[in-house]
Amino acid sequence: MVEVVYIHRMAFVWSLPMGMPPMVFAIGVGRHNEESHQYRLNGLWCLHLYRYKGELVLGGQRHIVEPGMVSLIPPNTLFEHVWPYWPAVHLSVHIAPHGDYLTQRIPLVQQLGDRFERLYIDLLEATHWLGREQERLNARVYDGLWRIARPAEPLEVYRRTHPSLEKAENLIRIRLAESFSVAELADAVGISHNHLIRLFRTEHNMTIQSYVRRQRALRARHMLIHTTMPIKAIAHEVGVGNLQQFNKLIKRELNHTPRELRMIDPNEAVGSHFVVRPDAANWEPQQGDLPGNLDL
Repeated sequence: MVEVVYIHRMAFVWSLPMGMPPMVFAIGVGRHNEESHQYRLNGLWCLHLYRYKGELVLGGQRHIVEPGMVSLIPPNTLFEHVWPYWPAVHLSVHIAPHGDYLTQRIPLVQQLGDRFERLYIDLLEATHWLGREQERLNARVYDGLWRIARPAEPLEVYRRTHPSLEKAENLIRIRLAESFSVAELADAVGISHNHLIRLFRTEHNMTIQSYVRRQRALRARHMLIHTTMPIKAIAHEVGVGNLQQFNKLIKRELNHTPRELRMIDPNEAVGSHFVVRPDAANWEPQQGDLPGNLDL
């Protein structure tokens, strides 16, 4: 069960298992253009890093969120984000914690101040590791949780070998629902069209268009299984406004229809797109592309 500690004025602090790195099931940037967004995650904790001013509604309580703040929401908990200005951008991470012999108390919402930007960049960098370097991703998120739990400790320094590729991957995730061409993407990261294509071929062994389709499908797969969002809303969230195109994308990339994915038990949904840690059987869930110019 999730241990809840009540503090002043009905604020919440969760007791999060931190004995070992969590299993990361999803990580990415969301850009929302509606007034509010309500759902819950089945069996997974949800971490949000905010770049907008709005509200987080949970348990009948309304909590102000602002740029530089983070929130941690326990599994099976209905919550709602409300934002007055669009687009509303935040980075979210869906995790299964592990190692309840060591716990850390983390507030529902807290301000990280000048430490926020570094954490945001480090987690944004790690988004492309999902399903490719899973243990590395788990370790990065684990480090991020410790930074949130103990914000006074010094930061580590991380580097990558292809900064232009990293920028392109991050831009794709941030602007997943927007329309721009490969040439515009290359211009935004400061390299030639052909050079960017070669970087994606070398790093991912696929075209940029294929990479975008894959990212859309993987993000949609997670939301179909682990959230209660309507299929139409999920299609919009991953940048495919046409449901027929969305169905074709999911079937082609994942060999399932959206409705088939929705029927999967979220507690058994690790699947072929994730690397299962050796001790995964010991974990028990807590109760309680670019549209337009780049073709699908």
